[in-house]
Order: sequence, then C-alpha cells, then structure tokens
Amino acid sequence: TPKNTSEILNDLIWTGDISKAKELEKEIIKKVFFKLNRNKQKEWEKYIQFGDLPFGFNQSTEQIIKHTLNMKDRVIEKDFDIIKSFTSPTRLATYKLINILAMKKPGAISYNTLASDLNISIDTVSSIISALEKTHLIFHLEPYGPIESRTRKKWDYYFLSSQVKSC
Repeated sequence: TPKNTSEILNDLIWTGDISKAKELEKEIIKKVFFKLNRNKQKEWEKYIQFGDLPFGFNQSTEQIIKHTLNMKDRVIEKDFDIIKSFTSPTRLATYKLINILAMKKPGAISYNTLASDLNISIDTVSSIISALEKTHLIFHLEPYGPIESRTRKKWDYYFLSSQVKSC
C-alpha cells in the first residue's frame, strides 16, 4: 500500500473527507488487481465467504474454516456456561440449530418449527437463541412499523458475519 495510507484513512474516519480515500482506492486497485492479475469478483466472493473476520487475514481457506469452527465450538462449550447452564442434549441441539440457521435464508424463524425439527421444547429453543444472541454469534432485527404490527411479526435473525454462516 502507499506510504500515506494510514494518514488518508485517519482523515477519512475523523473528518469524513473521502476525496483522498477515493484516489487511494484507485491506486490500490490498480496495484493489486491489475499488477497481480486478480479477478475482482472472485476476490470479493472470497472475502464475503471467508474473510470478513480479522483472524482470517493472510490465511488459507482451510485455516479460516478451521478457526471459525473452533470459535463457534468455544462459544457453545465455554461461553454458554457463563450465560446459562445447558445440558448436553441442549448443547447438541445448539449445534443442530446453528446448522439449520446457516442453511436457511436470513430472516424470520419459527420457534415452533425449530422445536419440532430438533425434538426440544419451545422454551429450550428460546433459551438457545437468547444465549446465541448474548454471545453475539447471531443478532436479531425487529420488524419496522406501528406497534401493533411489530408485536405480531417475527424477528429476523442473522449471523454475526457471513464467514460464520458460511463455515
């Protein structure tokens, strides 16, 4: 990267001046993508799928997947204990629930459907979802609109990052 990159980024963050940042971006694109003969679309897809968490920088795809899955396991095995004590069957259901969430399109989920798919109670599904939110592995967005429609509509759930969902 050019020598003045950090100063330009500081200006961008603290003053909102984008003029120098635009020129910097053009220069970096010219150097990285054209000189190294990289495909912008493939690089973007790789970033979205495997590179949006800092620990993935300068690692192979296999290493990123391994570290991401280890992070998920640590959250379930260690962080859940801090939030609430879960039984072993509930922990197993948590792994299955995360996989179900990862395989479906982002958005609203039905606790009833999840409970029947996992053979657990709706209260257990609610506890797992709550714990996953407290660990920031997933987050929710509440419906927009008047209070009457917001109380009737389901919340949409999303993963912390596309990397977590992908892995």
